[in-house]
Amino acid sequence: MTGPGPAPQVEDRPLAAMHPSLFQTAWWLDAVAPHAWDEVQVHENGLLVARLPFVRSRRHGLTRLTQPPLGRTLGPWLAYSSDRYDRRLAQHKAWLGALIDQLPPFDLFEQNCSPELDNWLPFYWRGFSQTTRYTYRFERVDDLPAMRRRMNSNLRADLNRGTQQLEVRESEDVEQLWQLCRQTFERQGEHFPFSRPLVERAYGACRQRQAGTILLAVDDQDRVHAANFFVWDDHTLFGLLNGRTDQFRIRGAQALLIWEAMDYAARRKIAFDFQGSMIESIEGYFRGFGARLTPYSHISKTSGRYRTLHQTQSILSAAAHLLPGKRG
Repeated sequence: MTGPGPAPQVEDRPLAAMHPSLFQTAWWLDAVAPHAWDEVQVHENGLLVARLPFVRSRRHGLTRLTQPPLGRTLGPWLAYSSDRYDRRLAQHKAWLGALIDQLPPFDLFEQNCSPELDNWLPFYWRGFSQTTRYTYRFERVDDLPAMRRRMNSNLRADLNRGTQQLEVRESEDVEQLWQLCRQTFERQGEHFPFSRPLVERAYGACRQRQAGTILLAVDDQDRVHAANFFVWDDHTLFGLLNGRTDQFRIRGAQALLIWEAMDYAARRKIAFDFQGSMIESIEGYFRGFGARLTPYSHISKTSGRYRTLHQTQSILSAAAHLLPGKRG
């Protein structure tokens, strides 16, 4: 796996200590939400100290400020401060309030914030709601043999099988990745929500900056058992997309790809984030690796117009199910 190269850049970068997430960079947003994203900013003494990107869209005549379809988090970025804790809280309160007050008029605001944002009070004071969601993370990946011993025994057995029977290869085949991900969703009775052009743009932007890779688990007959898309910035590696086939019987393909990515994170001394999931069966699988359950905030706010439309749609949907021939 190739290295990430230089840290993602943010225009008007003012402080050596700022750590923008890959998902907040202009080049990533250009790839996954072309011509649809904007941001509000706060400057102090000519320095950029806070920013809040968002994706703007219109639906049913209502304005939505959300996040791109690909990538788990967005939310505000705040400059770090070396001041005392109480002063830093006051500073961040002022910056967050200024960001919120600059947002354009909207009917729906909805974003997941980075786990690093541990204070959503300024949103609360301006009428926003918060729901705690969870991901699994390794903040340090520095002793892989010990981490392997702490894994769930069944998962460790799968990883051993995968290591013995499969090989990990890097790939540029976005089509193969997309097809395996789509098939995985369809087996679960769900629609894969990411278009092929979207995934192609995301991969192309990451490859250009050495910030992402596609990994394949391949057997000795060159048959692909699983594919994963990993992306990274200068301090975290994220598992973004994964898919597998049920055509073959070798277990451990996904575990092998995740373990390869964890090995990369260990060599680069960066964190590893599984990027969710809130789905119970997937949560149990990620938990088996021994990562730490990590909360992050889902922030939202709706207008009266949005709530009225939503209630009307719910009433019409319920009424439709009462029509003759619609009852289960």
